[in-house]
Amino acid sequence: MDKAASLMFRALSMVGKFALLVYMAKEMALEDVGIYGLVTASVMWLVAVTGLDFHNYCLRELVSGKKQFDFVVSHQQRVFMINYGVLFLLCLLAGLYLNWALVFLILVLTILEHQGHEACVLAIAVRRPLLSAVLLFLRSGSWPLLAIAVMAVVEPARNVEFVIAAWMVASSLSLVLAYVYLYRGKSISFAMALDKRWVIAGLKTGMTYWVASLILRMTGVLDRYIMEARFGLDMVGVYSFYMAIGLSLVAFVESAILSFMIPDSVNAVSSGRYGALSKNQNRMLMSTLFLGTALSLLIVWAVPALLSFMGSQDYARHEAFLYLALVASMAHTLAAVPHFGLYSLRQDGKVLMANTIAFAVFVLALVVFRYLGSGVYTVIYAVLTSYLTLFGLKLGFYQLELNRARERPALSAAR
Repeated sequence: MDKAASLMFRALSMVGKFALLVYMAKEMALEDVGIYGLVTASVMWLVAVTGLDFHNYCLRELVSGKKQFDFVVSHQQRVFMINYGVLFLLCLLAGLYLNWALVFLILVLTILEHQGHEACVLAIAVRRPLLSAVLLFLRSGSWPLLAIAVMAVVEPARNVEFVIAAWMVASSLSLVLAYVYLYRGKSISFAMALDKRWVIAGLKTGMTYWVASLILRMTGVLDRYIMEARFGLDMVGVYSFYMAIGLSLVAFVESAILSFMIPDSVNAVSSGRYGALSKNQNRMLMSTLFLGTALSLLIVWAVPALLSFMGSQDYARHEAFLYLALVASMAHTLAAVPHFGLYSLRQDGKVLMANTIAFAVFVLALVVFRYLGSGVYTVIYAVLTSYLTLFGLKLGFYQLELNRARERPALSAAR
């Protein structure tokens, strides 16, 4: 029952995001859609910067039973408070060159989204996927639906400022719910004796994933800024619309399948059951491929009707973005499966290596496709090439490390 309800909330989150995109594309200026795309990409990138990917270490410690919830969260939040201080100083510096109001909004949204993301991860780690799904729905799926209802009635609200304000309110409410159902009643304290060795070990692991994540996310930030620099905010709006459709597919498949199966892979490695790891990873890959393909076909069927409903030639003229975005998103989603295989095997360096090579491929592909005269499709061709490379590399690294892990017990016995 919990799994079905969890999937429903995650599906509603995707529907909410998708519906907002359609409404904004129909009722708001392309420039507003472009600004929303830039703000969203910036916040998501800063969330990755702020967290230092410390949760990767915390998740493994919780799932494997090495540390208790109170200990992990108490240490985790102290690390985050320092990070927020550094982020605040950086935003003060950025405010000297950029619009202060925009910088402030991005700062607040970054902190709210980061705390919301961490709460969702912790809920999964303690085997409460339904709570994780509800929190995700509140911060990403509920407010778009409510914002659409308000904008449909109140014409002055049809602007990007109102959309961002609704986002902030919903993210705040999700944190209130997280406190009530996840944190309240726990012995979480900033006065707890700090285990410096544990924090340092966590930061070492986290920093590996942090750098790897930032490198990969740079593809999803630079693409929009490159589009803006070469083709203007209007094209950023069109590009962001189609890429957001693809990314909603990624978010749903990862939350509907991977979030349920990651703990099983971690536990399999912790107990030395590499056969169980392989079976779980194979199920994960096939489930991801099946659900991703089904959703892609559904989107391909639905979007032309939506474009007709929107009545905008700017979007319809570049419908090819949809198909390229879906293929790129499928490659990105499939790459997450061997990624978590490597994560479970504690092969963090291989994750960093794969992400670095994939980003280098993105930069090289930009040059190549621009030279070939691909025009407005240059960026998305480069993104697609990068994500296909990422999937191939991570799958290859995972198979290599799994074979090595299986050989270790045999080598020990031979000695």
